[in-house]
Amino acid sequence: MKTKRVVILAVSVLFMCAIALTVQAGMPGMGHGIFPFKVLMELNLTEAQKGQIGEILKKYQVQQEDASKKMQEVRDTLEPVLTASAFNEANIRQACEQAAPTVQDIIVLKAKVMSEIRGVLTPDQIKILEETRAEMKEKMQKRKEFGKQFLSTWLQMPVE
Repeated sequence: MKTKRVVILAVSVLFMCAIALTVQAGMPGMGHGIFPFKVLMELNLTEAQKGQIGEILKKYQVQQEDASKKMQEVRDTLEPVLTASAFNEANIRQACEQAAPTVQDIIVLKAKVMSEIRGVLTPDQIKILEETRAEMKEKMQKRKEFGKQFLSTWLQMPVE
């Protein structure tokens, strides 16, 4: 029983981390949606840049909303498979395969938007963007390490 509990916990934690990291992989700022708005505030954009970036974001707004809906559907599909009372590797693999195209589409959409936004930015603003990306990557790594340490500590706890 304990082994099953550990396997379910480990698979759930790893899968959720994988989805989070995959969706955010390589994206400056690693925020939600197709662009992390917090980063925009740090770039000291001109009014012209704000207008251009606004147009870029509007251009992809419908795609972003569709991607968000599809990602919610992926979560809704995965959740019961991951939390099923009986472990079924085939069902989990099938659910992951069904999720992969949605995750891929979101990553491509983010990269496309970022590519267009980078074209609007100055070299100094791109430098700030890269620094922010590095900071967020470091924070994500710390979260990952905390999760590993938490799991390790939990596994070492005595069984009552």
